[in-house]
Amino acid sequence: MGSFVLSRDDPADVRSRLFSDAAAAGASLSAESEQFRTLQGRALRLQEQLDMILNSKMWKLTTAIKRTPLYRLYARKRYGSNWELPYLDMQTNLSATPSQATAGEAACGPQAHVAPGPEDELDECISALERMATRKLDYLAVYPRQWLGVSSSTRSLFRDNSAHIPQLWTVESAKRAARAIVETNVPTVALSGFGQGWWELTRQLRLASKDLRILTIWHGSYAQMIDPHIATLFYQMVGAYRRGHINRLGFVKEGMDDVFNQAGISAGFIKNYVDLPSPEPPALPTRQADAASRCLILASGHYWLKNLYVQIVGAALVPGLEVTLVPGQEDLLRFAKEMRLSRVKSRPLVEPDEVPQLYREHDVALAVTLSECCPMTPLESMNVGVPCLIGPTSHLFGDPYLDRMLVVDRPDNPRAISDRIVGAVENREEIIETYWRWASAYNTQAQATVEEFLRG
Repeated sequence: MGSFVLSRDDPADVRSRLFSDAAAAGASLSAESEQFRTLQGRALRLQEQLDMILNSKMWKLTTAIKRTPLYRLYARKRYGSNWELPYLDMQTNLSATPSQATAGEAACGPQAHVAPGPEDELDECISALERMATRKLDYLAVYPRQWLGVSSSTRSLFRDNSAHIPQLWTVESAKRAARAIVETNVPTVALSGFGQGWWELTRQLRLASKDLRILTIWHGSYAQMIDPHIATLFYQMVGAYRRGHINRLGFVKEGMDDVFNQAGISAGFIKNYVDLPSPEPPALPTRQADAASRCLILASGHYWLKNLYVQIVGAALVPGLEVTLVPGQEDLLRFAKEMRLSRVKSRPLVEPDEVPQLYREHDVALAVTLSECCPMTPLESMNVGVPCLIGPTSHLFGDPYLDRMLVVDRPDNPRAISDRIVGAVENREEIIETYWRWASAYNTQAQATVEEFLRG
């Protein structure tokens, strides 16, 4: 038999070489750390200079001038009708971290801060509106499909009377979109989500038609106005109403309409809903007795109001529970790894028509957020037979049993979330049966709020 030789090198030489390599690696790491600290210091100094500029009287004066009608006339004369619309007050977000910069997706769904899309997206939307013009609709609802929550809500509320309009980056784009909407000959159009450049869209719609009823639907809450992006869109919407470009404002957050009506602004409350797929709840899937339970956390809106870190920890506290993050945000996965949460996995964001199957692959879903209007996640999840936990910040549910089993009264407490998860998994069948009875009555009420908003 032959002999197996690990190495012919002298052990002392090997040890010396290993120490030498380790020392070199340490020196390299030290140099890179020093370089990182240097770059970090430069970034902080640049941040200070930027803050100084943004808070200067000259910057504020220039910004105020650019908002005036006189400047708009000047810009059109100098640059033509295709002059670029200012991207809100994006300068207020230049100092934000990546997670802060995406906070605008709360009111509008994911990808609220995206680069301008190509004009062919608008061409596609206009073609769709031209096809809809042949149907003689009583009303039309438009939404930016990049915002997943708004898209889901609008399609559920208005079904085949809904169409996508992208965010608009030039006056000419706003004119083209307005012309296409007016040429559908609908008496009423509802702008759901109020995206970038839509304040110009309302102006162009009003210029094109004095008789068109223009409504807006706001999918944010007052709490979310801490984000400058959302606040700017909000003030643009209210400003468009005060200028007579909008006839009525709609809110998906209960109580927001009360303040506006008190101030003499016509406003209504709309309840999100999802049609039940059948008269009876779906049969629960059969599972092996020893199969681990699975929990889904949709992490598409990643900022503090979504409460994702607390939900991850709360789910990880449940023994044996497998947790799926969709999509797998890098910092969330880093957190899970750092905390040794080995049962937390991730997968990419799926297409909208794949979402029901994604829910079905799990035993419970989480949407325990710190501020909500009327979240679509619990409605969509429960509709396919999967219980979903929520925070105490929306008008859902109002049924004593569902409230006790699904509403987490202390959404920032991981243990409160884990306790509810255990109860939801153990009582899944009874929860879904109760939800089906509740939703049958709730959906009728929700449909009535849509009809009242369109009439009012």
